This record gives sequence, structure tokens and C-alpha cells, in this order.
Amino acid sequence: NLKIGSTVLGPGEYRVVCDAKTVTFTRKSDKVKSLEVPCKGTTLAVKSDTTVMHTSLDRSGVRVLDKLYLRGSNVEHTFK
Repeated sequence: NLKIGSTVLGPGEYRVVCDAKTVTFTRKSDKVKSLEVPCKGTTLAVKSDTTVMHTSLDRSGVRVLDKLYLRGSNVEHTFK
């Protein structure tokens, strides 16, 4: 499980897309949109070469998405 903001996504593979207004998480197995959150974060000088997630554990032991860098994007996405 992965907590993004106040929503917990269940296990599985997700497609993540940002359209500069929203970041959308869609479960690949059923192609259902699982979560859509506002696109916010810092603009970076260069585009990311890879997709990288930075996570931490909250007090209850749930993994929380803190930052997300999407390949080809120059935004450091944040979710708090």
C-alpha cells in the first residue's frame, strides 16, 4: 500500500501521468483511475531521466509518497 495525501492506493502497478494541472494514478490491471491530485511542486532546471519515488513511513507504518520525479518532466512533485 502507498499513501498519497490522505488516500491509500492498494498493491499493484500504476500508470502515473501529469498534465501540468493534475497527477493521475491509474491501476494498470483494470485501467481505472485510482487517484487524481493537484500538480504541485518545484520546477527543476532539467528534466528527469528516470521516474523516481521518495517515500517514508508514517507513525502507523504506512508507506507515504513524499516526492515524485517523472521521466521527461522538470517538476519535483510533492504531495503534502
